[in-house]
Amino acid sequence: MPAKALDAVYVKSVEVEGRDEVKGYDFNKGLNYDEVFKTYIHTGFQATALGKAIEEVNKMIKWRLSDEEIE
Repeated sequence: MPAKALDAVYVKSVEVEGRDEVKGYDFNKGLNYDEVFKTYIHTGFQATALGKAIEEVNKMIKWRLSDEEIE
């Protein structure tokens, strides 16, 4: 295979500043669904969007009127 083709396919990764590390759940620690869903935010693009949505829904579930200051 020509070196030029290999260079085009095997591009070296670069460190991107200001980004979260992508990592998944460690199933060697057992199965904890709350923790699995929390790790979605660091798993990849689509999983990150799902993880953020889960966090937002959890905030809505926990919210109470007493959390807000009355004007």
